Amino acid sequence: MVNPGMAQLVQVVCSVAATKTLKHIQLVALSGQSRENVEFAHHLSRSCCCETNFLFPITFAYNASSPPYTESGATHCDLWTSDSLFVAILKTPDDAKLVNIYLKTPTTKLSWIFFVDSQVFPAMMYQFQEAIDNKVIFIKVNGSGLSAWDAYRASAAVPAVYQYLTAVSVPPLRQQLDVLRREPWSRRTNLTGLVVRCSVLDYEPYSVLEERADGTVAITGLVGDILVILEGALRVKFECRKPRDNKWGSTMTLGGDWEGVLGDVYHNRADLALPFFYPNVDRAKAFDISYPFGEDWFVLVMRRPGALDGSGNYTRELSTTTWLAVAILFGVSVVTLNILQKLTASSPEHSWGKNLFVNFRAFCNMGWDYVEPQLASFRTWVLTLLLTVMVLHVSYTSSLLTMLTSNTIVLPFTDLQGLYKARNDYTLGFEPESILFGLFSRANSGIYKDIQDNMVSRHPEFLEEISAGLKRVANNPKHVFLMPILLVPKKDCALFPLPSKEYVVQTSILIQKDSPVTPYINNMLKKMHEQGLLQRFLRKWALQEASTMKYCSDLPTEPLGLEQTYTAFLMLLMGAATSVVLLFLEIICRKFLQYLPLAFSTTLPH
Repeated sequence: MVNPGMAQLVQVVCSVAATKTLKHIQLVALSGQSRENVEFAHHLSRSCCCETNFLFPITFAYNASSPPYTESGATHCDLWTSDSLFVAILKTPDDAKLVNIYLKTPTTKLSWIFFVDSQVFPAMMYQFQEAIDNKVIFIKVNGSGLSAWDAYRASAAVPAVYQYLTAVSVPPLRQQLDVLRREPWSRRTNLTGLVVRCSVLDYEPYSVLEERADGTVAITGLVGDILVILEGALRVKFECRKPRDNKWGSTMTLGGDWEGVLGDVYHNRADLALPFFYPNVDRAKAFDISYPFGEDWFVLVMRRPGALDGSGNYTRELSTTTWLAVAILFGVSVVTLNILQKLTASSPEHSWGKNLFVNFRAFCNMGWDYVEPQLASFRTWVLTLLLTVMVLHVSYTSSLLTMLTSNTIVLPFTDLQGLYKARNDYTLGFEPESILFGLFSRANSGIYKDIQDNMVSRHPEFLEEISAGLKRVANNPKHVFLMPILLVPKKDCALFPLPSKEYVVQTSILIQKDSPVTPYINNMLKKMHEQGLLQRFLRKWALQEASTMKYCSDLPTEPLGLEQTYTAFLMLLMGAATSVVLLFLEIICRKFLQYLPLAFSTTLPH
């Protein structure tokens, strides 16, 4: 294959720019405005559907206070855009030195193509100092054709790594362009020498820490499993420590400074904030947010309610409509008995009071203890009444036994809407520095605004740590705590998480802003998600709802106390009290009736 000419290099540049959907080509003229550079730029502007600009060596040392200008009058700041492809031709060792000076600017995070002469290529690779997030592609030019190479340096303590990517035909083949189009972190898997610092606190089941003698900590848990995969795949070393103030860090800066785990990352004492954080606007401005490795949601946790609620234990077995139908049936039965008695000549003397008593016995499933019916219609009605009462009694009894033996929980409410309706009886708490604080305090309308104004603001003492909040829940059946589902104690059956997902959020790692490790962590987390590893880790460490429910359902049935059975005693007391009152009235009426004739029979003296 003949030595590639200028037109062939132009075809390569145009193909790469089109494949990456870039709109601008910035030609770095290392030898100034020479005839060769002018010809190259002319070919680029004619052949590529992109705007082409000249950048000269004198402007390589970027100074933000005095922006350098290009031939077209645009500053380098105007040209440093993600939709630009930077191109340079390196023919001499001096060109390689000049390019290394230029690469110290932030432009290495943009797309670059260096056409390097085969004689200069070894020196260029030796001098290359760029970090792992550079997007530079080297195309080696020699007599046998073109070949694409990648180069990066994990740290200053190790030499640069350079690897062969693909041969480059003219025009490039689709397979070759696919290789050149890929992001560099998808192919860079040897980051030996790179030490990633992390700041972390204990937060089961995400991070379980074990302190070492040198001050670092070993991490197990869900995030620990993720770090093991990252270390093996990228060959990096994670060095994790606890923050000096042993805090997580404020959710919002509020005009102040970041502290705790987030403060370590913000002030460059660490690269990662572990085990996970919920993204919000303030954090997105100060940190890079990783690809989400999981989903978490907040639930309302209350003290486990009993199967019997006390006041309605003997009435909730049937619905309100059913009880109304029973009352109507009872009234119809009393009237029917009275009519049938009048039609039966052999029936004893009847009264409405006796009819009520007879029907009450029948409805209590105590049988028919009255005159034997003589008419066929009378018998049919009595049999129908007894059969209906038997069916109702069986339904009521089976429902009552089921509720007593199945530990069925009676919930006063299931979500925030129900809690707000019961705000006069219940109180709410959550962590003061969690994402919930911003969610409620910044709400302008809706249920969050209502709860903030009518519940949270009135009881700020209930904004406390999870451990204190759960302790308060265990001691107070009228207190509810809003917290992440994964942090609810697995086998504490005194606590009960309500079924509604109140606020669903993604869990991510916070990374130092513009860190070179950000794309690598995101790429690996995405691959782990696609391969199902993240889901496997979540199942391994997350709350196992089924086993927890089974554990709590296997508890022995406790004997019924007075709280669950006081309704029956209350009915007895009410009946006794009513009987005493009626007895007192009867005595008074009887004495009054006894003295009444004497009063009328008294004669006046003459």
